[in-house]
Amino acid sequence: ETSTEVSTRSPLSLVLGTSLKVPPASALPRRSRALVVCNLQWTAADARANLKLHARCDEVMLAVCRHLEVEVREYDSREDPIGRHLLAGGGKFTSPKLARRGSTGGGAAEVGGGSGGERD
Repeated sequence: ETSTEVSTRSPLSLVLGTSLKVPPASALPRRSRALVVCNLQWTAADARANLKLHARCDEVMLAVCRHLEVEVREYDSREDPIGRHLLAGGGKFTSPKLARRGSTGGGAAEVGGGSGGERD
C-alpha cells in the first residue's frame, strides 16, 4: 500500500508546521477528503484547507491532547538521546522555555529551528 493510496482514503489530513513545498510529500495532504493546516506562515495549501490555524503547532497539539484527555509529559533532555547528544556536544536548545530552565526541560521545544515567527 502506497502513501498516495492511504492519503486518498484518508478522511482528514492534519498538516503541522510545514510549508508544503517539498514534493512528493507536499502533494499527499490534498488527496484526503478534508485538510487542516496549522502553520505560522502562509502555505500553498491554505486556500484548499477546510481550516487554517495560524498558530504554534505545540500549542494547538497540547489543546487537542487536553480535549482528548491524552497526557503529555514534560520534555526532559536527559531522557532523550538526541537531547543528551546535543547538550554533550555543547549545543543549545532554541526554545526560550528550555533556555530559562537550563537543560532539565519544560514544555515542548524546538531544537535548532522550526517555523518560528511572531505571535498574532
